[in-house]
Amino acid sequence: MLVIAAVPAQAVVAIPGLFNSGRLANNSAVTTGTVQEQNWFLNGISRPWNSGSINGAWLANNSVSRWMTPTSNGNQSLDPISNGFYTYSIAFDLGKFVPGTASFNGRFASDNTVTSILLNGTQITQAGLGTFNQWTSFSAGTGFIGGLNTLSFRLLNLA
Repeated sequence: MLVIAAVPAQAVVAIPGLFNSGRLANNSAVTTGTVQEQNWFLNGISRPWNSGSINGAWLANNSVSRWMTPTSNGNQSLDPISNGFYTYSIAFDLGKFVPGTASFNGRFASDNTVTSILLNGTQITQAGLGTFNQWTSFSAGTGFIGGLNTLSFRLLNLA
């Protein structure tokens, strides 16, 4: 389970397609209920859920970001008796920009731990990050490419 809130670093122009979790395709906020995430992917093939039902110990969903979970019930994993490894990814296009000038700062919370954050397959953070009740910061100022870029969070969820 993962919640993302990324903000451009001193951006003159926002990075198109780089959205927080819990945003609709037009970047407006998901405000209530349980809906499938519209911008992020889970394990490269399916959409995670922005659940309205989350663990009470987690940071609360808000108008900036919402928890992404593998099932519509935010308190369940795909396999409740085995540890699970999940990759949450988002693709964004810098084709109309100079990739060497791109950067972003963000923050996330996770349950249980983020094992790595990757930009285009290259790790941008140390492993073992995050907790569910406070934000952890991350950033990238290099590693961008012209065209399609992918930001991925690899997560270990303990049963």
